[in-house]
Amino acid sequence: MNIFLKIIKEWKEAWKDSKEKQKSFQDRIDKENEKFEKEEKEANFFRDNVLNSEIITKNKGSLPIKSYQVGNIIIDKEKKTAQIEIRQAETIGKQEQGAWYHVPFYAVGHFICKNIEYKIGETNINGGVFSISRQENKLKLFLNHNRQGVEIICEEIEALDFKEQKMNIKDFQDIEMGMKWGKYFSIKEI
Repeated sequence: MNIFLKIIKEWKEAWKDSKEKQKSFQDRIDKENEKFEKEEKEANFFRDNVLNSEIITKNKGSLPIKSYQVGNIIIDKEKKTAQIEIRQAETIGKQEQGAWYHVPFYAVGHFICKNIEYKIGETNINGGVFSISRQENKLKLFLNHNRQGVEIICEEIEALDFKEQKMNIKDFQDIEMGMKWGKYFSIKEI
């Protein structure tokens, strides 16, 4: 009789573990779906509010822009413009002769914000931030990396260019790591 109770007990525990794993798996799927929906909403906002934004996706780039992809920000006080550099370093899937490969992709692009008002300052945010929103009839950008940030309010944002740059794996890895640590992020006033 004890052997039957032991088998039933083990079966119940295995069934309970199976249910918990299934719930955990479903939770991960739900989180990924939420993340995808958020990113899709951000990408659509970017497409709808940045002139010439299709230049990015036509040249193999991806939307939305990630926080660590912001490079140099050059603010021209006289012209009331801000030029923002975007760097994308990713591995993308490529299919050749029926097989899939992951290949490095690196591109650099630039946006210009016109008729700007801005504030530069130190923040409490240690990581990267790329945030774009609408404030009344204007667009508001907040860019930050390693406690250095700028808030830009402008009438118009336009994508100027976005070009792939070929390189070897070592250079790609150096750039990719440098981006994540804020190596290319800077704010300059001219």
